[in-house]
Amino acid sequence: MHYYGTSYGTWLGFWYAGLFPENIGPMVLDSNMNFSRPMNDASVLYKEGQIHTFLEFQAPYISRHDDLIGLGKTVDQVINNLNSMTDHAKSILGHASYRAEPGSIAVNIAVLQTAFEVSNMEKQNSTPAQIIDTIKSSLYIRDNMIRRAFEYEGYDLQTSIKNSIIQKLINDYNNKTIYAEKFSLEDAVFNTVVCNDEAVSNADPIFWFRTGFSQANRLPIISADVSMQPCLYWKRNAAFTKPAINDLKAAKLMMVQSQYDVPTPLSGAMETFNQLPATSMVYVKNEGSHGLQFYGTECVDLTVMRYLLGQAPANRMTTCEGKPMTLDKLATSAAKTTIGQSKASSQTGHPDDEASNFEDPELARKLIERLRGANNAAFH
Repeated sequence: MHYYGTSYGTWLGFWYAGLFPENIGPMVLDSNMNFSRPMNDASVLYKEGQIHTFLEFQAPYISRHDDLIGLGKTVDQVINNLNSMTDHAKSILGHASYRAEPGSIAVNIAVLQTAFEVSNMEKQNSTPAQIIDTIKSSLYIRDNMIRRAFEYEGYDLQTSIKNSIIQKLINDYNNKTIYAEKFSLEDAVFNTVVCNDEAVSNADPIFWFRTGFSQANRLPIISADVSMQPCLYWKRNAAFTKPAINDLKAAKLMMVQSQYDVPTPLSGAMETFNQLPATSMVYVKNEGSHGLQFYGTECVDLTVMRYLLGQAPANRMTTCEGKPMTLDKLATSAAKTTIGQSKASSQTGHPDDEASNFEDPELARKLIERLRGANNAAFH
């Protein structure tokens, strides 16, 4: 069997390869769950991924472009600005995922800027009405060039989160906020799968409570969701158990992993990879995407395609460089062109567009983003 699994699909791929090693052909496991650990540890790893990726990848990016974003010139300044926000402003921070795909980073920055503005206005004794009017009328991303670049990624920042932030502020200022945790339908389905795949790794509610709030105390952007471990209350009647990691040692799988993946962090992927001597990996440095299919570079795509066609990679670890981040790409493009050329580029699409091998590059981009979006929705 040829197989390409992303996110939870990697868990299924590992499981199948452990049960039926005689049936597997080339199997690509992209954005890997840590199969050497219990399934319900994934919620803890997700939060660790948010913390690590923000501190090591997103905050440095934000500080590199402080002239446009205005949240701090260094990582320490960015973190200090977050920690010093007012409570109302911090409550807004939960409107972003803090994942590291290009579009997700755009939304993260939008939310951070909005929270920073609310905090500054509160410190200046602005009235709630003044604050809400300002948020209603202002742009999350004020610089037009940045806005065009982020909108190219497929995200409408004005409508995606503004209304929910405004309603949150109105409720807070009128003391109508109800603090209640709720699961979406996607959460309910995902938690059902997680809780049914394996028994909860630690049955002590205090462990999960302490873990969740310990993570939340490390950064204001981190919620304490882990403290509500739903698998504690799941009546699991399944008699099956997952294959042991030793059952996979001879499997010639290919793992694909980005350095700053949030939902399935590199640390967990490497823990699994280091126990599978016959498995190879394509490792993408300086990249935060969750799901790397049709990534767009020869180093990643050709290595994966050749493996699927039966050609083993030359090395157990293939290291590829990630694509430039949006604002870094803009800065490089601006440095290479005159002001007039830069303006022309910004009016015709994404700055510094790369040559495409597709007959209709724009249609190809939309279809690929649609596929990636489906995968991202499956593990949020």
